[in-house]
Amino acid sequence: MDELSYREVKVRRPELPRIQFDNFKTFCNFVGKTDKRIEEKFSNVRIDANDTVAMVYFNYVFLVDGIPTNHGDETWQLVRTEAGWKISSMLYSVTLDEVPTL
Repeated sequence: MDELSYREVKVRRPELPRIQFDNFKTFCNFVGKTDKRIEEKFSNVRIDANDTVAMVYFNYVFLVDGIPTNHGDETWQLVRTEAGWKISSMLYSVTLDEVPTL
């Protein structure tokens, strides 16, 4: 998270570490169980590749019921396997948007 977003979250959850390596599990659980409409929009996609490895870098905005909740940059590192391209690692930043109280 960017510094301001992290400070805001720490007020509510002081035990929360700055980097969360298993955060994808919480995210997948949310996506699988929510009754809200979720969407992720991508822009400024850049791809650099050779025959063996590749890197994809892009900006994203995450929306819940059409309202932006956070945005940031994301990067994937890929490797070509016999079965095709596979993501070997993924990193992303998070900046919380001001979400109106619903």
